[in-house]
Amino acid sequence: MKNQIIDPSVTGDEIDYNELIEPVDYDFGLNRRSFVQLLGAGLLLVVSAPALAQERGGGRGGARGPRIISARLHIGTDGVITVMCGKVEGGQGSRAEFTQAAAEELRVPVSQVQMILSDTVLAPDDGPTVGSGSTPRTIPPVRQAAASARELFADFAAKKWSVDRANVTIRDGKATEKDGKRSLTYADLAASEDAAKDLNQAISPDVTLTPVTEWKVLGTPVLRPNSGDIVTGAHKFPSDISRPGMLYGKVLRAPSFGAKLTSIDVAPAKGMSG
Repeated sequence: MKNQIIDPSVTGDEIDYNELIEPVDYDFGLNRRSFVQLLGAGLLLVVSAPALAQERGGGRGGARGPRIISARLHIGTDGVITVMCGKVEGGQGSRAEFTQAAAEELRVPVSQVQMILSDTVLAPDDGPTVGSGSTPRTIPPVRQAAASARELFADFAAKKWSVDRANVTIRDGKATEKDGKRSLTYADLAASEDAAKDLNQAISPDVTLTPVTEWKVLGTPVLRPNSGDIVTGAHKFPSDISRPGMLYGKVLRAPSFGAKLTSIDVAPAKGMSG
């Protein structure tokens, strides 16, 4: 479409103002089939859509997050913990800090946590990614869910060993008995038949979070999980999304102050289907 603007500072001359936009194909990298293939060996819980919508409820601000643990994280039989979050990584480092928050409360290294962000089918509704709200609004519910899973892990170990819960310590991705003779991993938890049911319970709002003075992961420098993609330009931003039948628009801006739109040919637009 060709648009014409008259610049009052250049009398009688027409300025052809066009922007070239090259569409970029966007690939989420994870569809429903690949998600099931990736996580099918772990604690994948299936609930009805209405129930899932209720459990996802984060409100517009995203302060509450999901109400059950399984809506926030998944534990694989390989020990990898997948955390799901509705926020978008726009280069501000949210993927890294969400990973750190989960790893801190789960007592695992960041390499054991992978994030799924902004997938509207899988991730909870954490509200929009705006106003620097990801840290104050979404980090707390991620920590609460991870801490609740950690406590379930400790309870699981205590029950398996028939010992008091106080004799179990969670550290370095393992539940260890106080005397150090026995230990279990998150992979052992995932292999348990009862664990799926346990993770389908509510996130405790009163769960004890790790105090700042005891942080081992949060507040420390870590490599961004997507740093390679950002540096090489392979990282996909929301503006890179391309969907079937998607149309592109642009804002026609005046080339100088006070310029007036004098004519525009909208026939090509009207000739488009829909």
